[in-house]
Amino acid sequence: MKPVSMLILSDAGAAGRELLARRDVELGWSLEVQEACAALERRRPRVVLAREALAIELLESARALLERVPVVVLLEPDGWENRARYFAAGATALVSAGSLPRILEAVTELTGLPTRHAPRVPYPQVVDVSLMGAKLYLEATELGAGGIAIRDFPPARIGDRVEVGLVMMEAPLVLSGMVVRSHVGRSGAVTEIAFNALDDEERTVLERFVLEERSRSATFPDPVGLTSDLAGGTFTLDLFAADDGSTDRWLDLLRKRVASDHDVKAPKWLRRLERDLTELERRYLSGARTPAFVRGALEMRVDLGRAQARLENPQALRETCELALDFCRSLTVEARGAQADALGQVPDIRAGILTQIYGWAAVEGDDTGIRAA
Repeated sequence: MKPVSMLILSDAGAAGRELLARRDVELGWSLEVQEACAALERRRPRVVLAREALAIELLESARALLERVPVVVLLEPDGWENRARYFAAGATALVSAGSLPRILEAVTELTGLPTRHAPRVPYPQVVDVSLMGAKLYLEATELGAGGIAIRDFPPARIGDRVEVGLVMMEAPLVLSGMVVRSHVGRSGAVTEIAFNALDDEERTVLERFVLEERSRSATFPDPVGLTSDLAGGTFTLDLFAADDGSTDRWLDLLRKRVASDHDVKAPKWLRRLERDLTELERRYLSGARTPAFVRGALEMRVDLGRAQARLENPQALRETCELALDFCRSLTVEARGAQADALGQVPDIRAGILTQIYGWAAVEGDDTGIRAA
């Protein structure tokens, strides 16, 4: 199943963190209507989520581009008073910006994207899997009280029964499950397993684990309000001028891998970053002329990846994430005046950075000692 393409204008309200963590969604994240229109020229998404403040401008400016593209307007608490105006302008659905269930229900209705009432959290751990008598060791990606997502699962049919051993839990669990779906996302092939025989004690353990993980990640603010006070951001492209050169070395390594030399050794975080690169970023790494903000984006993504791999320094990671959010805001200003094709990829670049901040899980034991020199 191909990822569902979505374009976000301003932010996705209460659903932002959830959408950024999903691998079956291909996001573009625009902060201005001009960016959104350029992105629509390049690729028609399955759905557009637009905050109320910019919705009318988008609907009126991009009427032809939005033909057969549903637009969900995310309303403020008093937004229902203007519902007739939004529908008259071409909105497909109106939902409260603060209601995660309602936003996901609207997306499901319009795209068929499956959504879960039970939340999941990143779980990049090796699990034991028993399938048709075979014992396998595979890498999980997400875990919830209702199921688990596992990468590179062997061929299986919907309904096949499996046993999953969560050997990395404080008290290991062996759980019965059933294959419910498979899809290919940016991180590769993923198969989802629904647990089908949890007892009360097992469910309590899983729910407590999910709650603790969500509480830990929730200390960083949700990705909302990115359009506020664009001129007041602290980021400029000059911030990297004093770099010690290590970022350049990682970019050189990334450049070699993009040049189809995938045998070049690289840590897991850099390989993942490589998979998520946009066409414009790949063009820069291939030596083509691109706007200055493209290199800035790559440097920001490399710095984020390095900080996320250094598990012993959470404060440094938080500071890098805050800097990355500043970059996401300022990218709107830096990209103004760019040619239409480049401007249309700005939402993809921003979504890639936001996905790193909110959707990547740190992987213990990742090899960060490799040197690009």
